[in-house]
Amino acid sequence: MKTSIRTVLKESITKKPTAIPVAIAHHCEAMRLGLTQMVEQVPGYKVVLRVGDGAELMAALRAGTAPRIALVDLHMKGVDGYLVLAWLHDHCPDVLPLALGDVLDDAATERAMNLCACGMVLHDVQGTELADALPNVNNGRFHRNAVVDRLLTGKRYRQPADLRRGPAPDLPLTKRELEFVRWWCHPEALPERIVAKHLGIAINTLHTTRKRVYRKLHVCNRAQAIRWALKQRVVFL
Repeated sequence: MKTSIRTVLKESITKKPTAIPVAIAHHCEAMRLGLTQMVEQVPGYKVVLRVGDGAELMAALRAGTAPRIALVDLHMKGVDGYLVLAWLHDHCPDVLPLALGDVLDDAATERAMNLCACGMVLHDVQGTELADALPNVNNGRFHRNAVVDRLLTGKRYRQPADLRRGPAPDLPLTKRELEFVRWWCHPEALPERIVAKHLGIAINTLHTTRKRVYRKLHVCNRAQAIRWALKQRVVFL
């Protein structure tokens, strides 16, 4: 039985558009629920993933979950939001992150923007701002608000793009070696076993990687590696 052109046109008109998938990574369950309600009140957006820390978000994305936008709490325990932003930039560039901060903190905002967040909102964000932020991020625009504008007023930055520097180009390391440096030079000075766990490698492999990276960077110890990472904008304090 052939389908008429009229039927096809009717189905295409009545078919609902696919909602934009959003992931929420936040350490507080109450905040996750509240953010979910606000997101789903914005027409055309649906929360497809809700997790309590960065490791869970990274694992879900590796397993195939594919959000368009990720709301990322910067202050999660374990794998914090800064590491998640760096990981997304390297491994999931199609996922657009919007950072969530505890308080009005210029240093935190600057660090998040350096790691290529698409904007920064506070945890007590109102539904009206989120309704503006989601379309901005989804359409490839940087979300401007008072939090970001504080950095653009009276500082060396003129545009949001100036904040989103990311790693310096032409670094001598592979993508996997850069991932090692981000964990090894983390501001919290993570122990070897924790770095190895997050990288998914054995301690002996970590030692081999460290020697290779040190040789490439012409450094002799962790302190020198951290100085290099800061200078090259691979990590941010």
